[in-house]
Amino acid sequence: MWVVAVGLGVSCAGPTVAASAGAAEAGPVLAAGDLTLTLDALVAGPRRPDDPKAGAPCLATMRIGNRSTAWVRTFAMRLLVHDPQGVVVRRVSVLAMPLPPGKTTMATFPVLDTGCAGVGSLTILDFPQCADGAGRGMRCRTAAIPDSRVTVPLTF
Repeated sequence: MWVVAVGLGVSCAGPTVAASAGAAEAGPVLAAGDLTLTLDALVAGPRRPDDPKAGAPCLATMRIGNRSTAWVRTFAMRLLVHDPQGVVVRRVSVLAMPLPPGKTTMATFPVLDTGCAGVGSLTILDFPQCADGAGRGMRCRTAAIPDSRVTVPLTF
């Protein structure tokens, strides 16, 4: 599994252990449609210099928009990556924070090491972190609207 941290123009990726869901869906602060999750691109990333025989990884770029008037101080989502036949081939965690009110945050993260042809769809599994500045859980699942601008669908 990969975790990707995005915030204030910084992103990084590396293997990690998934966090538990906890109270991420406990609070009523966000309304339906307040969060937009748009898969903008799937592109081949740079080849690994330490392994010249390895293929180029597939990188996804997603726009995460906060249409609400509330700050989302902590935000993370977990995705399932399916191959073209619908088989789950990877879980990816994306950490993008903070999400300022009325703003959009861009997140770029690896979805597969073997190239974009192996990606059939992305499914949003859950939101293990979604809270305001006081740590109160927000209802990201009910607030989120997934969309895709590429042929690969992004759904719940």
